[in-house]
Amino acid sequence: MSTNLSIADLAANLWSDSDFDATFELIKTGSTLIYAIEVDNESNTVSSYAKFYNATAPTVGTTAPDMVIEVPAAEKLTVVFPQGLTFGTGLSAACVTVGGTTGTSGPANNVTLEVAYT
Repeated sequence: MSTNLSIADLAANLWSDSDFDATFELIKTGSTLIYAIEVDNESNTVSSYAKFYNATAPTVGTTAPDMVIEVPAAEKLTVVFPQGLTFGTGLSAACVTVGGTTGTSGPANNVTLEVAYT
């Protein structure tokens, strides 16, 4: 028996961005519970860093992210939070080429982000 699930099967809402870059994206205002994140960095030859903020209007490169996920070059990464991960103020995200707080340059090629949340 084989089961193929997508992250869309894990929560009531699915947010998607096919051009995830250094410009922050507001995913949701208010309390947010994330169940899964999928970042597709397959078209890049260097790592990309998906940064998530417990904020509705972060300044990329200045505002400290609440979570950073490194996605290796030429890979797609899925992270599942079975109990959910809470962001109380809101959820914003950006993708850059440097980890940590700094970094304002987006990846050379498109990165895709999907977030399953309630």
